[in-house]
Amino acid sequence: MKMFIPLIILSLIISLSAFSEPPKGNAPEQLEVQIINSTSVKFSWRGNIQDQMYSLRYRVKGDAQWMVYSVEAPTTVRRVFNLTPLVWYEWQVQSMFGNNKRDTTHYVSGINFVTGIDCQTPAYYYTKIVDVNKVIFRWEAIDPEAEYTFRVKEKSAERWSNYVTSANNLVLMNLIEGKTYEWDVTAHCNRKLELNSKPIPITSFTMMKPETAPKWESAQGSGESITGATQEVIDFVVFHENEHTSRNTAYAYLVNIVGERVMTLPFYYKNDSGEIAFELSNEINPGFYTVEFPGSKDKISKPIIIAIR
Repeated sequence: MKMFIPLIILSLIISLSAFSEPPKGNAPEQLEVQIINSTSVKFSWRGNIQDQMYSLRYRVKGDAQWMVYSVEAPTTVRRVFNLTPLVWYEWQVQSMFGNNKRDTTHYVSGINFVTGIDCQTPAYYYTKIVDVNKVIFRWEAIDPEAEYTFRVKEKSAERWSNYVTSANNLVLMNLIEGKTYEWDVTAHCNRKLELNSKPIPITSFTMMKPETAPKWESAQGSGESITGATQEVIDFVVFHENEHTSRNTAYAYLVNIVGERVMTLPFYYKNDSGEIAFELSNEINPGFYTVEFPGSKDKISKPIIIAIR
């Protein structure tokens, strides 16, 4: 009898210990955040097979209140919207794996992140045929930290050749005479290529012999400023006639940044595709200028921005 009572007590203690021990689960791993744009990000993590639900929460760094989302397993991603641009955030994920509210893991913290700004599409871009097999491409520099994906292909081809560069220009060699090519460029406003602009419109050009290629630069695009654009010598400025309201192509005005007309540009060249070239003088001082076209009543069409050195 004396031995029986201690055995009962020992069995009861073991049973209570087993009953009080909560189920064990594994916390989420491999937490990652992808910045989609200035107000949206995508969270992701790796869960476990026993997980039933996840609690995702985020907040402005240092704030007291969390924004909480429930994500049903096996889904392990969640995109959130309406964030504030250029603000630091912190975020965490917790696994729920049982029927009891206490069947949860601890919260695991992801890396703090800062939202960016929307990535702008380069507004200024052009193609310069230097030689029968050499072409220079240049576009507006969006930001000193930006990178760019440049694509080029033969017009009849389906597959693009891609180049990633931190410069706002690119030189291609050994193109085929007589072939027509297409190109575009996309800006990436951080080095992880996550904040992307829309690509510029696909632009085409045909490789020509040096003696038949026009000795001017094909300037395209429009905008209100060229932030960080690389300046170079421009002998002629070329536009498509249908891009402007004016049909008076005998001349155009060169206008400085304070709105003063500093020079009248004489007509130089017009081809069958509607491209019109105006000659620039060597007496022009370095700086940024716009080209304005007079209308029937001397009205000015939308300016195109060029850089001259």
